[in-house]
Amino acid sequence: MHHGAKSCIAIPFTLLDFDLTGALCVYSEQVDAFDDREISLLKDLASSLVYGLNALRNLEVCIQTNDLLHKNVSEKHNLFLQTVTAFAAIVEVRDPYTWGHQKL
Repeated sequence: MHHGAKSCIAIPFTLLDFDLTGALCVYSEQVDAFDDREISLLKDLASSLVYGLNALRNLEVCIQTNDLLHKNVSEKHNLFLQTVTAFAAIVEVRDPYTWGHQKL
């Protein structure tokens, strides 16, 4: 063991959606330092760690998706304005009397 550790417990975990595997490792300077209660608490801690990591990764995905949606809405808005401008130009060509009245 490293640095005088005489006991070690490793609780494995997997984040399936993100293809990530790891372990929560805890060391102690005492021999047989981890009883059933502590092992149960460490398993709960590993479960909470997985929950937090999933939440963090999902938040990052949501932010990226939101940015992409914002970009797409902006592009659609610009295309809409270009379409309206094109229709106005067509109307002006057909009816010069109303030229300029369609300007935004």
